[in-house]
Amino acid sequence: MRLRKIIQDYFTFSRKERNGIILLLLVVVLFAVASQSIFLFEKSGEVDAQSFLEEIAEFEMRQKPAGQRGSLFLFNPNTIDSLALDSLLIPVSVKRNLLKFRTKGGRFFQPEDVRKIYGMNDSVFSEIEKYIHIETTEKIREKKNQGRVHEKPEIVWCKFDPDTCTESDWLNFGLTQKQAQVIARYKSAIGGFKSKDQFAKIYGIESSVMDSLLKYIEIEMPHEITKPKVYSAERKVIELNSADTIALKSLPGIGSVLSRRIIKYRDLLGGFYSVRQLLEVYGLSPECLQKVESLLTVDTLRIKKLDINFSSAEELATHPYVGERSGRGIVKFRSKNGPITNPAVLLEKKVFEKQQFENIRPYLGTKTE
Repeated sequence: MRLRKIIQDYFTFSRKERNGIILLLLVVVLFAVASQSIFLFEKSGEVDAQSFLEEIAEFEMRQKPAGQRGSLFLFNPNTIDSLALDSLLIPVSVKRNLLKFRTKGGRFFQPEDVRKIYGMNDSVFSEIEKYIHIETTEKIREKKNQGRVHEKPEIVWCKFDPDTCTESDWLNFGLTQKQAQVIARYKSAIGGFKSKDQFAKIYGIESSVMDSLLKYIEIEMPHEITKPKVYSAERKVIELNSADTIALKSLPGIGSVLSRRIIKYRDLLGGFYSVRQLLEVYGLSPECLQKVESLLTVDTLRIKKLDINFSSAEELATHPYVGERSGRGIVKFRSKNGPITNPAVLLEKKVFEKQQFENIRPYLGTKTE
């Protein structure tokens, strides 16, 4: 009974104490409900996937052994290629964004511009800043070209004598330095221009430009044409495409050096179709050709043809009358249109200029010929 009384006294509360307990329980329940209700009104934060991927890439790079992370070296952010960039010790995301920036036409004028690449932070930039190398001339050229379109200067045409024109004169007529040099070599080889037709035989000049030049050519004084010497019938005529150096040295004015040059150029061409092609051999003058022209003959059946349907662009380009541009043009045309059955189509499609095609035509061969 005594124990029962003790328990009853312990768990018996007055009215005031019961009200206090009920109020305390209500406060506890209220705080519990409020703490859970806060999450209903909180906006979920947006996850930046790009930043997340960048952090992962940077973390992975740091986890790699030092030898596999890359290295720091001098580089131009305007010209570095993807392979070299991959070896540079910067985060993968920065490399990717740098290439994207350049693809869209972006340029860097000073090292600080690289700092603006998305994903580049201060710590990474401070490490690579001293390795960034941007050419001064490149910056100047880019700034000058911004906001304006490059226009070719207008050509002022006038009458001219091709024998007296200098390299600067040809440049003023819109020709390139290389074209001016070709004209100079050809003029030296033939001893000067005697007619417009001779000038028109120069290859490597666009037909439209050549037409404009021919309109204004004015050769003031005709060159004296010396009749070739006639040799006695006893002198043996030499076939040019089968002659060796010994046979060529028997000709007047042809020595060991010229004979070797003739055979070397003959091998490059694949054979001669005209004795006049000897004027293209370095060091062989028109006067020398006049001496030997009547002593030479050409067997065109000995010409080695270029297989334009199976030769590579590099093989075609080695021919003196083809060059790299036309070699690539032939390969591109046949890849798009199939085997070439008639070489004349290359002239129609502007793969060759007119004079260039006349020079190369005897060497073009197809399986259908």
